[in-house]
Amino acid sequence: MDSNNVMFALSLDSVGNDGAVTGSMLSISGSPFMNPVQGFWDETANSLTIIRVINPMSAVSFQVYTGYLHSDPTVTPVAPCISGDFQAFRGTGATALRNRVGWHATFYKAPQVVSLSPRSASNSGPVTVTMRVSTALLSEVIQLSGSGLPTINGAVRMWSSPDSQGVRQTSVQFPIGGVAPGLYDLVIRAAFGYVTTLAGAFSVMQSGPAGQLQITSYTADSTWIPIGSAATLSWEVLNASVVSLTGTDGRGTVLNARNLPASGSMQVRPGFNTTYVLAASDNAGGQVSRSIFIRLQPAPPPAGQMFFFKMQNPNSWVLPCFTYGIWAPDLATATAWAQAANGGYSATQITEAEMTTACG
Repeated sequence: MDSNNVMFALSLDSVGNDGAVTGSMLSISGSPFMNPVQGFWDETANSLTIIRVINPMSAVSFQVYTGYLHSDPTVTPVAPCISGDFQAFRGTGATALRNRVGWHATFYKAPQVVSLSPRSASNSGPVTVTMRVSTALLSEVIQLSGSGLPTINGAVRMWSSPDSQGVRQTSVQFPIGGVAPGLYDLVIRAAFGYVTTLAGAFSVMQSGPAGQLQITSYTADSTWIPIGSAATLSWEVLNASVVSLTGTDGRGTVLNARNLPASGSMQVRPGFNTTYVLAASDNAGGQVSRSIFIRLQPAPPPAGQMFFFKMQNPNSWVLPCFTYGIWAPDLATATAWAQAANGGYSATQITEAEMTTACG
C-alpha cells in the first residue's frame, strides 16, 4: 500500500483453510488513508465485497466494491478473473447521489514449461531447443543464465497455436559456441513482468577429446503431468563406469536406481512434485549430474457451471441490490447457496451480460 493506491490481496488457494476463516467467509479489514474498511470473501459464492467508510459526517459517505470470481474465456488457457462494480454514495435525503462503474481484473499465470528437448549440448556451436509452454501470455524473452555464468539470449521462432490445454510450442536457438560450460537456468520473461525460472534446465558441456565423461542427453517426455500419470525419463551417458537415477519430492527419497545402462529410459509416476537426478562417474573419479523437475497438474474443477443472480433486499438502505455469481452443480443449488450466503436477499437468475446492469 502506498500514498496513491489501495490494494487488497487475497490468497484464494488458502481460503477455507485459514484458522481465521469462519465457515466460508474470509474477513477483510484495515484503515487505508485513515478510513476504515470492512468486507469479506465468500468462498462458496466466489464473491468479494468491500465497504470503505470515508467519513459518515462528510458529503461522501462510503464506497462499495463488489465482484465475483469466474473464468475469462478471452485468453488461452482460460484464466480466472474478478468482475464487478464500484459504487460511491454521497449526500443525504434529496441530495443523495450514487455513482457506479464496472471493473474487471484478469489473473494471468506465469509461463510454465511443459517439456524441453534437448536438455544438454556441447559448446562447439549453436543449439536449437524445442520447448512446449503453458501460459496465457506469449513469452517476450527466453534466456539461459546462471550464477557465475553468462546470459545467453535465445532466438525464438514463431509460436504454434495453443492446443486444447493452452500449450504452445516453439524452437529456440541458443548461440552457445565457446561459452562457459555449466548447468544453466532457463529463464522465460513474458508480458506484464511475469518471469519463470527453470533451475538447472540446460547443461552446456565443454567440447573435448574422446573418452571424456559426459551426459549427452537427459530428457523427460513431459515435465508437467496430471496427478496419477507417468512420465518417461531417457538418458545417454558416455564413458561412465556407474550411472544412477534418484528422485526426491521434499518428503524424502522416492527413487534410488543404481547400476543403470549408459543409454536407457525409465517410467516414473510421482505422487508429488519431484526432482529426478541422473548422476554418472568414471574410474578416474570424475562425476557429472543433471536434474529434471516433474510437476503435477492440479485436479480438475468439480462439475458444474457459473450461475448469475440479481440479489435484492428492499429493507437494506446500504445495498438494496447487487449482482452475484456462484459456481454450482445446478440452478436450484446455486439459488439456495446464493440466498443462504446473503441473508435477507432474494435471488433472481440473470445472464452474465446483465451482471453490470441488472441493478440499474
